[in-house]
Amino acid sequence: VKKKKTQAISKRAENWEKKFEKLIEYKKKHGHCEIPRDFNEYKSLYTWVKHERAKIKSFQDQEDKSTVDPQTTKQVERLIDLGLEVVGNSKSVGKRVVKWQRNFELLVKSKDKYGSCDTQKSPTPENMTGEEKIARKRLKSWIRTTSDQLTLFEKDSEASTLDADRVKQLKDIGFVKHVKQEGSKLPARGGKSWDENFNDLQAFKGEHGHTNVPHLPRSSLRNWVVLQRDMYVRLKEGRKSDLNGERVAKLVQLEFVLQSTSRLTFDERALEWLEFKTKHGREPVREREESLGAWVAKMRRKYALLQEGEKTNLTQEQADKLTAWGFKWKTGFKKPTIITPRKSWEERFAELCAYKNE
Repeated sequence: VKKKKTQAISKRAENWEKKFEKLIEYKKKHGHCEIPRDFNEYKSLYTWVKHERAKIKSFQDQEDKSTVDPQTTKQVERLIDLGLEVVGNSKSVGKRVVKWQRNFELLVKSKDKYGSCDTQKSPTPENMTGEEKIARKRLKSWIRTTSDQLTLFEKDSEASTLDADRVKQLKDIGFVKHVKQEGSKLPARGGKSWDENFNDLQAFKGEHGHTNVPHLPRSSLRNWVVLQRDMYVRLKEGRKSDLNGERVAKLVQLEFVLQSTSRLTFDERALEWLEFKTKHGREPVREREESLGAWVAKMRRKYALLQEGEKTNLTQEQADKLTAWGFKWKTGFKKPTIITPRKSWEERFAELCAYKNE
């Protein structure tokens, strides 16, 4: 019995080593240990890695490590040294890494089939199924996004979602950046193209000495600069965006702030509000004190959610702090309701005739 038990342990250790070697090979090829769940090629390896993650977590939660089997301890240490994270595909690099790798492998298969990385030029088979057409459309979108990220990487590697390893992978298969034709540019919101809005921003800076377009009075240029900040976040996250590396470089050269680095904490904002209230004897309003007034309005909305038990990042402790300082959660102002008698169709028609005669 003892001999059979020893053989079983030895067999499990041997199988573990084989899987570990496969994981090493996978990491050498892909640069990470995030195994795609829906690829049949790695199905057994995915299941094994999931089990090993649970083993690592159990080991880390163990208070007295000396009670853990020495072989398990050694295996856990080797997995951690290889870079296997406890948190799998749901957080950290997880989902985006797997999605990027899956799309890259689809691109490789497309190139092997059609001889080019450019899906725009490769022929579309007539017998493609609906699912295959959707997958091809998504791959085209990913190629455009990756092309923009590659341009951004060449301008500013820190701002791009690509790293040196991914860039090398792309170059090794002959990936070529897409060059957008001038005639293909569509007008942006407000009926103006991106370049026209950028020229307006340049003119604004020439007049005011900065690119901080005010919230009020409302303008299409203000809407556009807010949109650019949103598009920059999307670009960094690898999502579809109107921005690309060239446009980011133009905005940076104009000293446009793409991402605020001076966001105030709750305590800092609360102190700012208290100082204002003490000095002026009134609440800040958005029409006069744009930023602080907007914060006050936001706190009131969050407080209403807190009272209703809805999800909000305002804590009860923070709400109590503001209440103690005299913060008014309700404005007490209601717009007057004006009730006017409804006019008949004939009376309205007579008014229209009178207006025409004028």
